[in-house]
Amino acid sequence: MDSKLLILNNVSANTMSYPNNDTTVNGVSLRNEMMKKTPVIALVAALGLTGLAGSLSAQTPLKDVDRVRDGIIYVGMAYEISEKCGSIRARTFRGLNFLQSLKNHAQELGYSNAEIDAYINNDAEADRLEMIARGQLASLGVIEGQEATYCAVGRAQMAANTRVGWLLR
Repeated sequence: MDSKLLILNNVSANTMSYPNNDTTVNGVSLRNEMMKKTPVIALVAALGLTGLAGSLSAQTPLKDVDRVRDGIIYVGMAYEISEKCGSIRARTFRGLNFLQSLKNHAQELGYSNAEIDAYINNDAEADRLEMIARGQLASLGVIEGQEATYCAVGRAQMAANTRVGWLLR
């Protein structure tokens, strides 16, 4: 019998079983060969999956992951409102938990702590996100230096239960 067919005949739906007797094909023990190769196959598969996770993060810069980038912008908008409007405060613990959820999401996508830290500590990226946040606030009606506009936008965001509003009280 062909050795490939013998191996296939011994594969069940859930587990791989080795031949019960020491079947030989062309003087080679199939049982011994299968037992030698199984750990190697598992190792190759594990390394392949690890490499896949690393290549996913290499393909897409973290700044282009919408959920992470937009989440940071929302936190920035909420912080800006809470700093400029005396009657609205940031929900600090909620904000910290939200930021942790963004980090967890990045890790689930395969980004390393080093990649996440590099993104968070990138001053140019922080400036870019701050400009986007301020631009979005302006589009909602905020006028720099006018506290009442920050308060009005903040109250509207809370009333609409947007992500920004969810981070305010």
